[in-house]
Amino acid sequence: MYKRVVEILGVMTLLLVMNHCTESVSYQESEPDETVLVHIGEKSISVNEFIRRAEYTMRPDYCIRDNYVHKKIVLNSLIAEKLFAMEVGEENELAENEEFQAFLKGRREQAMRQWLQYVETGQDPDVDSSEFRTVYSQAGRVYSVQYLNIPGEEYRETLAQRIRKNGELTEVYQELFGGAEIPTKEVSWQEASVKSVHQALYGQPVQRGDIVGPVKMQEGVVTFLKVEGWTERKVIDDQGIRDRRDLVSRRLEGYETAERFDEFVKDIMAGKQLDFQPETFYALVEIFAPVYLRDKAEKEAMANAVFWNAKQDKELFDSVRESIDKYLDHPLFRIEGEVWTVRDFEEAMKSHPLVFRTRQLNQENFAEQFQLAIVDLVRDHYLTREAYRRGYDQVNIVRRDEAMWEDQMESLYHRNQYLTRAGFSGSFGNEYMDAIENYLNPYVDELQEKYAKEITINFDAFEKIELTSIDMFATLENVPYPIAVPSFPVLTTDHQLNYGRKVQ
Repeated sequence: MYKRVVEILGVMTLLLVMNHCTESVSYQESEPDETVLVHIGEKSISVNEFIRRAEYTMRPDYCIRDNYVHKKIVLNSLIAEKLFAMEVGEENELAENEEFQAFLKGRREQAMRQWLQYVETGQDPDVDSSEFRTVYSQAGRVYSVQYLNIPGEEYRETLAQRIRKNGELTEVYQELFGGAEIPTKEVSWQEASVKSVHQALYGQPVQRGDIVGPVKMQEGVVTFLKVEGWTERKVIDDQGIRDRRDLVSRRLEGYETAERFDEFVKDIMAGKQLDFQPETFYALVEIFAPVYLRDKAEKEAMANAVFWNAKQDKELFDSVRESIDKYLDHPLFRIEGEVWTVRDFEEAMKSHPLVFRTRQLNQENFAEQFQLAIVDLVRDHYLTREAYRRGYDQVNIVRRDEAMWEDQMESLYHRNQYLTRAGFSGSFGNEYMDAIENYLNPYVDELQEKYAKEITINFDAFEKIELTSIDMFATLENVPYPIAVPSFPVLTTDHQLNYGRKVQ
């Protein structure tokens, strides 16, 4: 059922441009300054980590406010997480789990690539002032649009000419998709995350009735938009104006740095040609399609089964495992004279889950999108290699990001073990307040006393931190690990800071 895309596949060339400069870059030259908020033995919590853990994920009700008491509960919770991780020790079942180690490796290497991007592009982006004025003047608009998505290129230009001539989308839509009513949606400044859509609606003057497009949405798909109208969200107070100017500046700076990084990536990938072995590739398509074409809930259950060796979906998992095993030593593709077998590909996937360029996966486009995801994995392989060459695995914020995830997962592991030993038999998700008040709070007190001499708190830095009471769950786009920070440590409701040493 995937043979329709045979012409698309075969030999694929990844980005051919000028040769890449190999001048060595020392990480010490660009390592950022950090303010450490808490020292806990060999572990620490920076001010930035505190803010990210408090603001970029959902806090429980007992510390969701922006008052001083809740801020102290947040601090105690983050310190408790480190203490729980310290109690696990170096030799434990989790540390020996290959999937856990691969996860940490993947997190570290994603942070390295992000730092590489910042070093190459993130400093002093140049935003055109006229572009800023245009976007800012329209950033309050919430557009109501009709839209028509056109896959493939066969009839695209013909349809585009008809749309421009008639000034209508409905006739072409009904011709392509039958008598159904053309779909509509609202698009706001914040929600227009696709750069091409953002620029089409906010980066140029737009009037009611305008046909905008074709706008490239993803590989092989463009969309036409008809602006039916809009509502305007105006800002009149000084703070609102500053906030919007800041949002517009950051969005446009993001586009500028992304374009710079695209050029850097082309430089890295210069002269590299990736040639697929069709027989092996199509065999993997047939194996992986049933997994990736499942709905979101099913895929999350499958991922959980792989990581934690759980029993959910064991029949499908065993079937996939058995099918892959038959091809482990078969060549999948060649690049720079190096052959990647299915075993090599699977090993890379352990720390770099595939990232698909579209969320609209189906049987018709899966083979093409599967190949593009492999291409992106190979691209990240070379970017990661460059980041290691520069020593970015030793950059302080990279090491902190990896340690943050390691400590959080070891803390969860220890929390669950402790509650089982202590006799808690309920569901933590449903009865966490009972678990905290009757089991965890006393245990956290014990650990605070045990490690008191190893804990130092920078109160001067702590007093300057301001939190909000806004619920937020931060995610990243187009990366193997989209969740920005670990979930908040639900360990204690204690707000007393009566332990450790205080440093002003």
